[in-house]
Amino acid sequence: MAARCRETADLGLIPPSSLRDRRNARLWKLALAYSEGDAIWFNYPGDEFLTHRVFLPSDYLCLVSRLGTLQFGRASGVMLWPRSIEDSLSSVNRRTQTKLVPFYTHGTGDFDCWRAGDYSSIVFHDHETGADTQVCSASLAAWIEMRFGEHCDAE
Repeated sequence: MAARCRETADLGLIPPSSLRDRRNARLWKLALAYSEGDAIWFNYPGDEFLTHRVFLPSDYLCLVSRLGTLQFGRASGVMLWPRSIEDSLSSVNRRTQTKLVPFYTHGTGDFDCWRAGDYSSIVFHDHETGADTQVCSASLAAWIEMRFGEHCDAE
């Protein structure tokens, strides 16, 4: 990821397509272009999305409160807001015996989750089978680098 980011030429803002929505700064996105026609982008970190009642790791909270939620490209999923994590807890945990804290939706019903109480252990939760597959045993930064690499390889 670091090599691709060093090659990155553009950092900019993506305005909403609707002229009316362009007046609302919360609908603009910060983008880091890493290849022609594709970028990592961050959604505006509005206070109403940052409130939460569950414990969440400090590196995740720092990322979403300063930059917003992360999306690796047009065809990828998106990191959940703290408030959305709370909404997703019951749907994920009714299908698995291990308590999970979802933080990234693939947009298909599947999630990347932390194991509750072990925020260095990240699993992929398959919503159809209820299976949990270990994907990363390190920091949030290591997970971002892994998922970013997968997204780039899929292009």
